[in-house]
Amino acid sequence: MDVCDRAADTFEYLLFMARQRRSHVIRSKHDRARDEGEVQAEAGEGGGKRVRLRESMRGLPGTASWQVSISANKKQVARTATVTMAWRRVRVMAPERWPGEHDGSPLELWAIRVWEPDPPEGIKEPLEWLLLTNVPVQDDAQARERVAWYERRPVVEEFHKAQKTGMGMEAMRLQTRSGLEPLVGLLSILAVTLVNPRGPARREGADARPAQEVVDPLWVKVLSVRLHEEERELSVREFTLGLARLGGYMNRRRGAWPGWIVLWRGLTKLLNLVEYESARAKCPHLSPEH
Repeated sequence: MDVCDRAADTFEYLLFMARQRRSHVIRSKHDRARDEGEVQAEAGEGGGKRVRLRESMRGLPGTASWQVSISANKKQVARTATVTMAWRRVRVMAPERWPGEHDGSPLELWAIRVWEPDPPEGIKEPLEWLLLTNVPVQDDAQARERVAWYERRPVVEEFHKAQKTGMGMEAMRLQTRSGLEPLVGLLSILAVTLVNPRGPARREGADARPAQEVVDPLWVKVLSVRLHEEERELSVREFTLGLARLGGYMNRRRGAWPGWIVLWRGLTKLLNLVEYESARAKCPHLSPEH
């Protein structure tokens, strides 16, 4: 299953996924044209008006509602939005102005629109997603499941930020596939170890949740000794902030959360400390008492 944001909404990619028989949920960026014959059939005899996908989806009534957590960014504060959903099977046409690498045939897809019908006062950009999927949708429950797949997209984005911003994966100078693949694989595992504590550390109850639930207990032990000169139980929040402090986090801006760079620096130092402690445990003669 490929879950993609708007940058993946190209007709060539949609066609590639269909030909490879790979499942996808993609947030639509382009207002594509629907197949004229399909629109005529819906309108009945005498129809035939060529419409855009976004326009036709906005004409459908909502069939289900739920709440979505919206993260804060430069344009909005964090909030909870009540959204509704509508879906239908569609045939989207190939673009005319940009022929691209395709044969011009329409694609059979399912379109799902999720929107915020009554946004709070002051919200300039109410939530609206138009999702395209090649996984069949037969009822509201299946449509809701497809949307739930896309709702996991923010976690994937954080994973990529950890790779690119924190670890500098795009700056690697290796030139061959045989060299790149193992390093990308290793850094991907380490990126997960950064995402696992950082996300839960920002949620309610992070001060009470033990860090050992999301990271190696040995890491917690070593970090607590490094920061407090004694072994302590650390919460998820304490571990994440401690890891950031190890990487140079000063918390000078009130409310600013540690970024990926300081977390990555902290993790590299922590791994060195863990490696040292593991070696010392295997070699008693390295103990300070000797």
